[in-house]
Amino acid sequence: MRISTRTFLEQPVTDMTRLQATLGVTQQEIASGVRQSASEPATASRLGALDRSVARLAQYERNAAFVGDRLRSTETAIADAGDVLQRIHELAVQAGSGTLDGASRKLIAAEVRSLRDHLLGVANRIDPNGGYLFGGSRSEQAPFVEHWGIVQYQGDEALRAVEVLPGRAIADGVDGGSFAEIQAEGETRDVFAAIDGFASALESVADGSL
Repeated sequence: MRISTRTFLEQPVTDMTRLQATLGVTQQEIASGVRQSASEPATASRLGALDRSVARLAQYERNAAFVGDRLRSTETAIADAGDVLQRIHELAVQAGSGTLDGASRKLIAAEVRSLRDHLLGVANRIDPNGGYLFGGSRSEQAPFVEHWGIVQYQGDEALRAVEVLPGRAIADGVDGGSFAEIQAEGETRDVFAAIDGFASALESVADGSL
């Protein structure tokens, strides 16, 4: 799966640029003295509203930058995970050859386990702001932990909706539960369990257990 950051952010950026232009004109008018003195109640009220608008715009810009950073990091992580799974698929095809001996299968199993560890690192990758990408709303802690050789997900499926313009909010990523799922034989399976099972099967065949 790929996330298009341009799709999420292009319109908000356009809207913010337009708002900046409007605020800039108003600020120039006030600075030039064309409008009434700032001491008059009506002008003071207008200046207060302008200040609040500028503050909101600055917050929207910060929000958009935050979401943009996270989505770009998420897109890179998903691409990296795809590369890992593609390599494991290639190894699975290779392992299916009837000409391989036990030593060769053990070498393949070792590479599969190394790739699995690399995938775990990708799953626990952090964004430029220090939050974990795939923890859902629990971005302050590593979402994937390993206990007794089994990878467990301790994040949640909630995503934060970040407001980048009035009435326009953007989800800030992908939850780890979705990240770690694969479709196999018509069923949804945990990707780490599937990889571990594949490596164990290779080792058993190599040892003559199967």
